[in-house]
Amino acid sequence: MKYVFIDSSVFIAACASVKGASAYVLQLCHEGRLYCFISSYVLQETQKNVIGKLNDIAFGSGNAEAKT
Repeated sequence: MKYVFIDSSVFIAACASVKGASAYVLQLCHEGRLYCFISSYVLQETQKNVIGKLNDIAFGSGNAEAKT
C-alpha cells in the first residue's frame, strides 16, 4: 500500500474539479487503495481557504471587473 500526505491544495483542487487528479487521489484514499495522512493544520487551512473562496463567489472578491 502506498502512503501519501494530502495538502490543502489537493482538497481545494478536488472541489474545483471532481474529475481531476486531486479528486481521483481522494477517491483512492476513500476506497482504501491509498493510505492518506493529513494534519489538523491542513484541515484548518483548507476550511479557511474554501470559506474564503465561497465568500468571494457569493459576495464578490472586489477583483472582478464591473460589467455594464
